[in-house]
Amino acid sequence: MSAEVEWKVLNPTAEYETTLYAGAPRVATLANKKVGLLWNGKAGADILLGALGEMLQENYEGVELIKFDLTVSIGAENIRQIGERCDAVIGAVGD
Repeated sequence: MSAEVEWKVLNPTAEYETTLYAGAPRVATLANKKVGLLWNGKAGADILLGALGEMLQENYEGVELIKFDLTVSIGAENIRQIGERCDAVIGAVGD
C-alpha cells in the first residue's frame, strides 16, 4: 500500500519594510569642530571612545569633544539634539 504525501514548504522569514537614509555630509576636517562621542553603555566602548578622543585632540587643532552616554534608547529626539550640537558624531556600541 503506497500513500501519497504532499509537502508544503514555507518561508519562515517575515516581510518588512526598511527606510533608507542618505549618509550625513562629511566634514572636510575635524579641526575646530564639535565632535560627539556616543556611548550606549556597552563594556569597553567607553574606553575606546576615550582613547579615540585623545587621538582626535592630538591630531586636530581646536576640536571640542562632547560626550553622550545613552544607555537606554537613543530615540529620534536625542538624535536631533545631538545633531544640533555636533559637527560630527562617533558612536561606539561594542563590548
